[in-house]
Amino acid sequence: MDAAIDKDLLLLIAQGNEEAFRQLFNAYLPKITGYLNPIIKFPAVAEEVAMDVLTKIWLARDMLPQVQNIDAFFFRIAKNKAIDYLRSVANKPEIQDETWIHSQELTESEMADYQLCQREFTTALMNAINLLSPQRKKIFLLSREAGMTHEQISKLTGLSKATINNHLTDAQKFLRTHLLQQVDLITLLIFLHKIH
Repeated sequence: MDAAIDKDLLLLIAQGNEEAFRQLFNAYLPKITGYLNPIIKFPAVAEEVAMDVLTKIWLARDMLPQVQNIDAFFFRIAKNKAIDYLRSVANKPEIQDETWIHSQELTESEMADYQLCQREFTTALMNAINLLSPQRKKIFLLSREAGMTHEQISKLTGLSKATINNHLTDAQKFLRTHLLQQVDLITLLIFLHKIH
């Protein structure tokens, strides 16, 4: 796919066009998986991480028109998601011997860069959460930090599930908009799961 077509696709995807996203997904899944294979070493896991990268891109599709170099953008997210995966298996002895040893191929500067991004994002996220109204902040934290369902939050707060859903949707929109002003788009996409 040439750059012009990619840019057109990104604009369509940003508007919620699922067929355009399917084209992008089919074109980039093998490219991202191929990029991740030497890092992760396990093709099935590399493909899973690649799918996660593309899913995050769909969730943040409204920000895609800001992307200049699509390949560099996707591969940077993929590399950081790979580091995220390798760090997550570090404390799992059953797969540590097979997988974690391969993380040693990542340079110290790559790990340091990832950790810096993580710290910057966490700080920016907490600052953004503190800007939410008290009720919205409480609902967001009950959902994201405590892992409560809409029904559980509804019983606790006395608010309807529809109201809970509206608060969470509005909180996500606000946090994404605010965070985009504080951290770069790549960092936001890497840690998007902390908002959704």
